[in-house]
Amino acid sequence: MNAFVYVVAVILIALQVWILAYTVDLREKNCACAIDWRLTFIQFAIIFNLLAGFISFYVPVIAVLTVPIAIAFIIVGLMYIQDMKSSKCACSENRARDMLEILLYVSVVMWVMSIVLVITGGIAGTILLDKLMKNGTALKPETIMKFADTLKMAATKMSK
Repeated sequence: MNAFVYVVAVILIALQVWILAYTVDLREKNCACAIDWRLTFIQFAIIFNLLAGFISFYVPVIAVLTVPIAIAFIIVGLMYIQDMKSSKCACSENRARDMLEILLYVSVVMWVMSIVLVITGGIAGTILLDKLMKNGTALKPETIMKFADTLKMAATKMSK
């Protein structure tokens, strides 16, 4: 992995720890209008995400298990913040709450972009395969090997 990935990871970890500290502070201040099951879920999701992030360096399949919790975290988090704002919960007002909201909206955009990329990649792959099948070159061993080499080169470039 390159240095950029590590820098982004450290920034994301720091933001999550900051937001977790904010949620703990809400409980310590006994901010009644902010304490409900969603606050507990947000704390659980952040701790789970941090632990899963570290474990996934050694067991990559763990990253797949975080997807349902990540989606639930976005939904629950956005509903929670909107409720805090609409109820004018003054004791919950904080830069950390604003940062959490921004991170959640960025996450929504990233999920949408990922879904669009998967769909367009699937369509492009289907069109390419259809053209190769019509040419009769799709099942030739040299075509398959050339495609495999192209994938290896792309994977090598991405890992640098």
